[in-house]
Parts: sequence; structure tokens; C-alpha cells
Amino acid sequence: MEKKGDSSWSDKLRKIISIALESHYFSACSVGYFKFDTDTRCCDALHCGFTDKDERGYRVDNKSVYDLASLTKPLVTSLAIMALRDKGKIALEDEIGTYLSGMGKEAGQIRISHLLTHSSGLPAHKPYYEILVGYPQYERREKLIYLISQEKLLFRPGGYTLYSDLGFILLGYLIENITGFPLDIFWKNEIVRPLGLHEELFFTNTQRLDSDVCVATGRCGWSNRRLCGIVHDDNCRAMGGVAGHAGLFGTLSGVMSLTGNILQQVRGLSRHPAYDNTIIKEFLTKRRGATRAYGFDIPSSANSSSGKYFSEMSVGHLGFTGTSFWLDILRGSAVVLLTNRVLMGNDMQQIRKFRPLIHDIIMENLLKKPDRQQ
Repeated sequence: MEKKGDSSWSDKLRKIISIALESHYFSACSVGYFKFDTDTRCCDALHCGFTDKDERGYRVDNKSVYDLASLTKPLVTSLAIMALRDKGKIALEDEIGTYLSGMGKEAGQIRISHLLTHSSGLPAHKPYYEILVGYPQYERREKLIYLISQEKLLFRPGGYTLYSDLGFILLGYLIENITGFPLDIFWKNEIVRPLGLHEELFFTNTQRLDSDVCVATGRCGWSNRRLCGIVHDDNCRAMGGVAGHAGLFGTLSGVMSLTGNILQQVRGLSRHPAYDNTIIKEFLTKRRGATRAYGFDIPSSANSSSGKYFSEMSVGHLGFTGTSFWLDILRGSAVVLLTNRVLMGNDMQQIRKFRPLIHDIIMENLLKKPDRQQ
């Protein structure tokens, strides 16, 4: 059975979101929550603002498509790795040099588990697109992988944690090498098509979206193209729109449905044909250091973007464009927040203040007597 939540939560949220819109944090915001009880799925969603900040903008609704940015890491790449793990194609402690030829000596010894937990020693980010734009499109992917493979590691793999886009680019490439399929095709066929979500979660490299459904994120600094239905991340865009670290687009309902399936499966209440429940439990509940599960973040001990009510048994992820999701495994609750904050500039302080406020309002609504666990 499914029911709507208490409407009082939306009044509080509308007030805070209206202030954020007036203060130009973003032009569009879609937020939703769900909570699973014994036989009930309680959920609700709210859409505010417009797809752009000028006269081209359309009011956002349940069909609006957001650039999900780094939500690609857990929802695409990590789930695809789970599928390969389930099929016995990989082991998490395998060295990536086993699957990727041409790796430098240091990079070849990085393990899959190191990439998933951002403990590989690879740098956080490099503006490879500045080099790639000088090559034809068909050569860029191989060139990028070569550039990453030759990077000098900043620390011994497993010795420290540094969030790295480069690591997930390598994971995406590894998936393609093992399966023989482009990352987006393998993920669509194995992960979202079985759930009926392939029309709500997708990469835009092979399809053109109507301007009235796309939420804009700015303008490309090197081609001057308007980024609306075109991935915001420069390296991913140079790669053609598909990568292990970015490129995923989707609606609020699509993200809620996929994360809902993840939450239900890790709690043993549903199944996915691509990976067994024991594998998703291994990824989401086995902690690797203070801030990571395999492919997912966990709430920080102080000033977490998830606010103050998510339990220690929670996982989630943030996206650079202003997107996020948090799943509380213990309580069966989740919050998905989608915005286009990059449209308004590079000030990160606004979204950092905004995110925990939104999560706290929703969790206070879901928890009658909230315990203030982190």
C-alpha cells in the first residue's frame, strides 16, 4: 500500500525553497522522500522553480530532467560493479592492471576496492578536457585513460582517502573492457531496464531532449554551448557524455525509484536480477574508513549534508550540480534533493547550508520522536 505523507512538511519546505530561489541559490528544485514501514510505502514530492533563470525557463514538475552529476558514481558505476561481482567476473581486491592494459606500474597495482572507496592515491581531478578537445572524438577516450594511467599517485593505495573523479573514470572503463559494451548500454540493460526505469534515468549521448523538460546548468566554457540536456562536467562532455564519474540524467521519480529499490534490497525486502542481496549489503554496510562505503558516502560525524537525523547506518552521495540522495538503512527512510545550483555560479556555501535544512525538515516529519543520532 502507498500513501502520501503529512502535508505540513511541504509548507515548511516551500518557505525555505522560496527563500533559496529568491536568493538565487538555483532556479529549479525538486525534493522527495519515502519511508518504508511493514506493508506501507509513504512518499511525497515537491517541485519548485523553473528550468532556467531567464525567459527560456519552464516550471519544473515530475517530468523535469536534471543533470545528476556524481550521482552517476553510486547509481551507475557502483551498481554495474555489483553486477560483475555477482557474475563472478571480478573480485573487489583484484588489481586493475589485471583488466586494463597499458597501466603505469603504480596505477596497475590499484585495487577495485581502492577505486570504490576513493583510496587509490589518484588525484581528485585534472582538466583533461583541455587536452582532449585537440583530438577527434573517437580518440579521446583512449587518450584520457592513458593520461590517468600515467598519473603519479599522491599516496600508497589504501593508505588515505581522497575523493577522486579519476578513479571512477577508470572503473567505467574497466566495466566496458570486461563486458564488451559501452558503460551506458550495459548499465541500462542490466540495471534500470529490469526495473522499468530506462525512460527516467539515462545518459543523453544517444537521445535529444525537449527544452521544456531539461533543467539548465550553465554554458560550456570552451564551446560556448548552452548546457541544457548536455552534461555539465567538462571531462565527461569531452568524452562524449558517458563516463564512470558523471553523465547520468534523470527525473526525481526515477532517482527515488532506483534508490528505493536499493534501500529495500539492502533491507532484504526486494530483489534485483543483476546482483544478489548479499552483495548489495556488502557494498552498503561494510564501512571502509570514516566516510566511505563501497561506492557510496556515509554521513560525516559533524555538519553532514544529510542533517542531524540520519542514523549511522545511512549511505548517500552528492552531485556537483546540486543533487543528492541519502538512504537510512536502519529506519527505511530516504530523501532525494535535485537542484541546478551551478547555473548561479560557483558559490558552494549556499548549497552546503541548504541541504541539511531540507533533510532535517523531512526527517522531523518522518520521525515522531527523533533521536539525534548522526
